[in-house]
Amino acid sequence: MDELKACTDYHYEYRDSCLMCFSETWFKSTDSPHTSKIEGFACERMDRTLDSNKLTGGGVCAYVNKRWCTDIKVKHTVSSPDIELLTISLRPFYLPREFNQIFITVVYIQPKADVNIASSKIAEITQNLELKSPDSLKLILGDFNNCQLESTLPHYHQYVNIPTRGDRTLDKCYGNVADGYNAYNKAGLGASDHDMVHLMPKYKQKLKQKKPSVIKVKQWTKENTDTLRACLECTDWAVFMDSNEIDETTEAVSAYINFCEDLTVPEIERKFYPNNKPWITKEIRNLLKQKVLAVENNDVQEKRKIQREITRLIKHGKRKYGKQIEDNFSLKDPKKAWKGLKTITGCGLKNRTFNIAPEKLHDFANELNVFFGRFDVADFSDLNTDICRTFESNASTENAIQLSLQTVENALKKFKANKAKGPDGISGKTLKMCYKELSPVFREMFQWSLDAHHIPKLWKSSNVVPIPKIAKPSAWNDYRPVALTAIVMKCFESIVKELLLTHTKIFADPCQFAYCTKRGVDDAVTTLLHNIQCHLDQPKTYVRTLFFDFSSAFNTLQPHKLVQKLQNMHVNPHLCLWISDFMRARPQRVKIRTSFSDLIFTNTGAPQGCVLSPVLLLCTPVTLIVTVNLALLLSTPMTLP
Repeated sequence: MDELKACTDYHYEYRDSCLMCFSETWFKSTDSPHTSKIEGFACERMDRTLDSNKLTGGGVCAYVNKRWCTDIKVKHTVSSPDIELLTISLRPFYLPREFNQIFITVVYIQPKADVNIASSKIAEITQNLELKSPDSLKLILGDFNNCQLESTLPHYHQYVNIPTRGDRTLDKCYGNVADGYNAYNKAGLGASDHDMVHLMPKYKQKLKQKKPSVIKVKQWTKENTDTLRACLECTDWAVFMDSNEIDETTEAVSAYINFCEDLTVPEIERKFYPNNKPWITKEIRNLLKQKVLAVENNDVQEKRKIQREITRLIKHGKRKYGKQIEDNFSLKDPKKAWKGLKTITGCGLKNRTFNIAPEKLHDFANELNVFFGRFDVADFSDLNTDICRTFESNASTENAIQLSLQTVENALKKFKANKAKGPDGISGKTLKMCYKELSPVFREMFQWSLDAHHIPKLWKSSNVVPIPKIAKPSAWNDYRPVALTAIVMKCFESIVKELLLTHTKIFADPCQFAYCTKRGVDDAVTTLLHNIQCHLDQPKTYVRTLFFDFSSAFNTLQPHKLVQKLQNMHVNPHLCLWISDFMRARPQRVKIRTSFSDLIFTNTGAPQGCVLSPVLLLCTPVTLIVTVNLALLLSTPMTLP
């Protein structure tokens, strides 16, 4: 203690340290607090008790610099033959915004201790801290001897990479932040046979790691929306219908709608900082600015008043945000439930980025585009032509499809406004807010497309966004192609989907659960278990189950086989011709950040991301046959010989 007090008096490395942690302090419970007192530091001790079965030495403690932190609370203390442990929580005067507090766990594990019990106890305490405060910084340090935490706490990082006793590293520091500290050797105190470890911060706060992102968003207000509606309502759409080419009309209408939106709905820039908390609202940010002004004006009363309001709003925002995440699990919405789970655990695709140089993005996108279109190798144009001729001979005015204005209105009104824009640039917000004004023109264009059995090129175009399946993709197959198509086309597809289901619903397999309304994974598992258990109730029986996984099922659909299947289902010939055109000559390009690949055309497969693709997949012969075979396999009695 005399040497330690001298070091804190004359060495800045000790005097300016935020924390000094010691294992085997040799303090006893009978010692007075004055024994461990050091000027300028607060001491938290966990002295060895009789429960440890070791009477001499032992005990752990932590010295906290009062200039750094005064809010100190003891959370856990353990004294047993296998481990001695002290956990304290700290709320320093300053912390990076991404951390709300710090938990320090000081441990001593003697050489003869049961390392499994010791590591399990540390893991149990650490997991409780994770549940209570997932955003906090957690450090576990001390003399571990033979104990290792890599298996019990796999997500924690060990910072001490230098020998601390002889050529062995017995003293370690684990933390939940990668690259948190650099470790340096210091001479041991007194007669200690362990070197001291000086940990210097290596971590950079998120605000310095990454620049704030600036995005432009549309400022949708009631006034702007009313102005856009008025602009579209007074438009003479008949002017656009004078052309005899549906492709020209589609491009003209799309360009005009985008022009009206840009004219009436202004764009504003929003800056997002990487360390922003989701409960920090605009009102809180304004109060923080007012607090800075109050400090500059030396207005103490105003500063205290603003601080109380900031504290109240932050507590309210945290409760509201926590309740929102909890409600996601009680709602019957799997998407929101998974989003809440990823928010809590911090697991997501945020680290799955493209480590490609900007000048090589175009070549990389071209190679990826060719890979995604690799299934379009066979030429089925003759077969498609013959099948289309058959349908054209059967198509007549009597069985022509007629769309009502109300049907189009409902499709535009029900569509989600937060869908990403497609190649046409029309936003889902515009379609949803102005569905009454846009329904007449889109009803005519949809009807024109059905009558002509032709889909405009702009509506069939796809911007394919490759989504990495793993954190570090190493092959082309590690990317999942998700196609962004025109939102107007998605609304059109939803109408066609309902028309198609009226013909194909009676042919649906009862054992089909994917892509079916009001059916999901729970129904599939329940049905499978019921069939198996009913069969196993019979004496001397067993069950064999075979599971299939079709590779690139969406990408291998062949238009001529699909249309033949629809013909066997007695689907309307006009609808079959429209679907045949929907599947063929689809423009496709890959988009990575702001870089686009060259355009290619595909005649095989249905894009992943279209509304019709899952329904068309279920109509293919392969899927139905395999589903029936699986059902027969489960229902066929298998008697032991």
